[in-house]
Amino acid sequence: MKEGWWMEGDKNGIKMNKDGKVLEFDIKISTTTGLVFCMYLKRTSELVQVLTNWSLNEAHEWLGHANEDATRATAN
Repeated sequence: MKEGWWMEGDKNGIKMNKDGKVLEFDIKISTTTGLVFCMYLKRTSELVQVLTNWSLNEAHEWLGHANEDATRATAN
């Protein structure tokens, strides 16, 4: 948000917008206490460049994606 992203959401998902680019989190995953919204992003350098002007590694780092072990620990 500090970098200029604008976020909105409702029961159907979350959208993040910046400079005319939109990331749409519209995949619902139920949990024992609610749900999590996710998105599908085909992991290619070209697509990340089109969406963000970032490299794939920059997008991964800046969006705070965790590695597999950390993701499994969060899920548990």
